[in-house]
Amino acid sequence: MIKRHQLLRWTATWSRALLGCSLGLLLCGAFVMGVAAEKKEAATKKDDAAAKSNKPPLGKITVLVPKKEFRPEGPNKALRVDFNDIDIELVLNTKKLTADIPKQMPEWLNKLNGQRVRLRGYMHPGSALQTEGIKRFVLCRDTSACCFGPNPTIYYLIETTMKSGTSASYIENKAFDVEGIFRIEPIVLEGTTEIDRFYFLDDAQIIKK
Repeated sequence: MIKRHQLLRWTATWSRALLGCSLGLLLCGAFVMGVAAEKKEAATKKDDAAAKSNKPPLGKITVLVPKKEFRPEGPNKALRVDFNDIDIELVLNTKKLTADIPKQMPEWLNKLNGQRVRLRGYMHPGSALQTEGIKRFVLCRDTSACCFGPNPTIYYLIETTMKSGTSASYIENKAFDVEGIFRIEPIVLEGTTEIDRFYFLDDAQIIKK
């Protein structure tokens, strides 16, 4: 007959063995999961590197964003658009604007032409000749040199004309929303091939400051 103290000793031994096996299985599982995660991360980095290597050199016009959708916003169902959405470099892989660039734009961007949109940006100080009663100003992407400097990026600027019978007050260094009819119209500087203006907002109103 198995004595009680022997049974207890065997039970303790088996418990320790089972605990050891469980810990071993857990450690093994963690190791396998860790290896799998490392492999996945390495594969992701490899895919990213491959994508970058396949990207054409900057300047070679290529549609980088073939499809894009916009959500309607506000009572007029204006399309919410971000400056990144209309950034020619991000969309077409080029910084150079030409008069025929709209022909090379993806369909979704050309379809914004004539649509009521909402954009958030800053009032360009050089475009506001007064502090009150402003009927026209330039909405710009941000306050850095690419917009406020001597050689601004043209597609970071949108010439904005207020809705008939309305005007705006000057808003200094503060982002705000503007709603209006978006227009794509390359304007060539007289006597050159340089694009002077490219994007426009007509019938505009400031939604919030």
